[in-house]
Amino acid sequence: MGIQSITKNLLALIKSEGRKVSLQKKEIIQSTETSSKLCYIKGGYVKKYMITNEGNVRIQIIYGPGDVFPLSIAFKVLFDQDLYVGPEVYYYETMTHCEMVTLDKDKLTENTRDDVYLYRDLLSEAGRRLYFNIQRLENSSLPSSYQRVAHQITFYAEVFGQTNSRGVKIKLPMTQQDLADVLSTTRETVSLSISELRKKGLIKTERYWLIPDLGKLKEESFSISDNS
Repeated sequence: MGIQSITKNLLALIKSEGRKVSLQKKEIIQSTETSSKLCYIKGGYVKKYMITNEGNVRIQIIYGPGDVFPLSIAFKVLFDQDLYVGPEVYYYETMTHCEMVTLDKDKLTENTRDDVYLYRDLLSEAGRRLYFNIQRLENSSLPSSYQRVAHQITFYAEVFGQTNSRGVKIKLPMTQQDLADVLSTTRETVSLSISELRKKGLIKTERYWLIPDLGKLKEESFSISDNS
């Protein structure tokens, strides 16, 4: 499962010029105000989120093994282009123990001058982020919370899932509260949708999330439903 991960030239640069870092669960890596390094995840999961004025957490994206972030650094150092200029501060926090490699932005600048293929690799990574953003737009257009929950779980199964004899296992350590924070809704709303999906046999919540039939879950997310 999953879509194409980091390409070979960028990965080679990160491994040769980067610094290995081991982080425990719930560590803040950096924020949009302090970002100065490109981070590559060898193992583990990281969430990017903001805290609203009301004190609510809003998760923008979850990164997993093979992901690189934040790409905003690349656009800034290579093109002097700011991808976000708003007042909000976004934080990057580990959801599990993480093994990472960090690359200083100056190293990225130096090496892209000598290797034009790095631009291709960075464009490929930008395409992955575009894929994630298109999914968010599609999710927000769905008419019910039930469909949005089913749609989001389908997405995580496609990106982070591992297929076995029982279906697709999502190793992402995602709680119902995490899912609520991604969808900007309440945990209670997510809980009701999860219960309905369990009753229909579309998901199983054991140690990990298990999707017996990913195709059926995807169909459910676009079906006409009385759930709200």
